[in-house]
Amino acid sequence: MRNAFKIYSIIMFLFLCFTNVKAQVKYYEITGITEPVAANGIYAFIGNTGYEGRPTYKHQSAEYYIIAYLDAGSNWWIIDIDQYDTPYNDLFYINNASMTPPLSGYSVTYPYSLTYAEGDPILTIII
Repeated sequence: MRNAFKIYSIIMFLFLCFTNVKAQVKYYEITGITEPVAANGIYAFIGNTGYEGRPTYKHQSAEYYIIAYLDAGSNWWIIDIDQYDTPYNDLFYINNASMTPPLSGYSVTYPYSLTYAEGDPILTIII
C-alpha cells in the first residue's frame, strides 16, 4: 500500500510540474477608483473571452469590466464600461502581456477616452 501511494505521489508531482495547470481566479475586488466610484467593487469571472483566451471579469452590480485586448501590436489590460473594447470607453489601462490582470499600475485613460476617470485602481484576489 505504501508503494502505491509513493508511485501516485510521484505521478502527481510530475503531472503538476510538466503541465500548464493553474487555478482560475474567480473574483477580484477593485478599490482606489475615485471617479467613477461605482467602478470599485467585486468583479466575477465570466469567461475566457479576452484576447488570446484571457479571462474577462464583470462588476457584480454595474456595467464595468476587466478585459484584455491587443492594440497596435501591444497587449493591454483595461478597466472598461463594456466588454467589447468599444473605442474611447476605457477607464484605466496597463500595457501588460500576462494571462491574468495585474494587481496595480493602471493609468487613467482620460483625456484619450470619452469616459472620465480618476484614481489608482488596486486589484485584490478574493478567495
